[in-house]
Amino acid sequence: MEKNWRRKGVNILLLGFLMAVSLLAVSCNSHDTQVTNSETQKETDKTENSSEFLGYKEVLTLYYEAPNRELLDTLYYSQYASDIRLGKEPTDSEELAKEKEAFQQLKEKLQELFGEDGISTYMESNTLLLKYQTIVDEIGAETKLDEVTFTPTEGAVEWKGKVTLSYEGKEQTFKVEGNLSLNEQGLVRYINSEGDGGLMDACKQIYQQQIEEKST
Repeated sequence: MEKNWRRKGVNILLLGFLMAVSLLAVSCNSHDTQVTNSETQKETDKTENSSEFLGYKEVLTLYYEAPNRELLDTLYYSQYASDIRLGKEPTDSEELAKEKEAFQQLKEKLQELFGEDGISTYMESNTLLLKYQTIVDEIGAETKLDEVTFTPTEGAVEWKGKVTLSYEGKEQTFKVEGNLSLNEQGLVRYINSEGDGGLMDACKQIYQQQIEEKST
C-alpha cells in the first residue's frame, strides 16, 4: 500500500515536472518567434531602404529618368557610338575623337554599375538603355523616378517604383516593376521590366498628337 502511494507521488511529481517543462518550452518558442519576426521585419526594412542598393537605383534612374543629355549625346546622337554598334571602324576626325573620349568616359562610369554583359547590351550593341530617353526627348516631356523599393532574390534584385511623366504642365504617374539580373560581383547584367503601367503608351500618344497637330 505504501509503495503504491509512493509510486503515485512520484508520478504526480513527474507529471508536474513535465507540465512545467512544456509550459517553459511554449514560452521560449513564443519569445523566439517574436524575436525572429522582429528580426525578419528589420531585415525587410533594410532590404527595401538600404544604401547598398543605391547603385541599382542609379541604373533605374538612367533607364527611366529622361531626358538625360549625357546618355543621349554620347550614345544616340554620336556618330562614334553609331559606328561601334554597327561594327564599323570609326573614321579619324577631330569631332569623332571628342565623341570617342566622351564614350570612353561614360563607359568607365557605367562599368561601376554594369557587368560585361550589361555594357555590351546597353552601351555597345544597341540602345536599350535609351528606351525612354529618345521618345521623352522627342516629345519635349520629362520623366522622374520615385518611391523605389528593392527585394533581393537569387541572382537578381526585384524592384517596384513610380515614374511621373510631365508634359505641358500636366503630370501622370505610372507604376513600374521588374528585376535586375546580376553577375557574381553583383553588377547588373540585364534590366528586366515586367511592366511600365502604360508609360510608353502615354509617350506614344503624345507623339501621335504632335504629329496630327503638325499635319493640320
